[in-house]
Amino acid sequence: MGALAAHRGDALGAIGERPYLWDAGGRYLWRIQTGAYVYSSPAAWAGRVFFGSYNGLFYGAAAASGRILWTVGTGGPISGAAAVVDGIAYAGSFAHRIVGVDALSGRVRLWFKHGQYAAVSGNGMQLLFHGYSTLYAVQPRRGPEPARVPALARR
Repeated sequence: MGALAAHRGDALGAIGERPYLWDAGGRYLWRIQTGAYVYSSPAAWAGRVFFGSYNGLFYGAAAASGRILWTVGTGGPISGAAAVVDGIAYAGSFAHRIVGVDALSGRVRLWFKHGQYAAVSGNGMQLLFHGYSTLYAVQPRRGPEPARVPALARR
């Protein structure tokens, strides 16, 4: 069973192939069938839910209905939890990539070729991209152009 995240006081999580949302009374509000294992907990932001699946797809869905709004292929299974930072939803895959997707439009904003597992964490000024054995600190680029990874600080 995946871990839980909060959405308006409801419980959000994943079991097997199905991310779900249920209310405080334990009643399912929706479930999404992916056809492959959903290993980690979804992220919630601005009325949307984000999660990855072992089918290699990164999903954006409406939190109120569970309707799929967009999917992005990552080239490999996704086992780490999704994260949302400044309106960009991130997921890492076994294809050793991190994808950053505009959470509202579904437009790919970043491909980072050294990522894996848990995609991203940060402190509001820098993002930490998690690789297999390396942590990369990057500064997000703001603006309408797709983000490109600037010089990396290896730790």
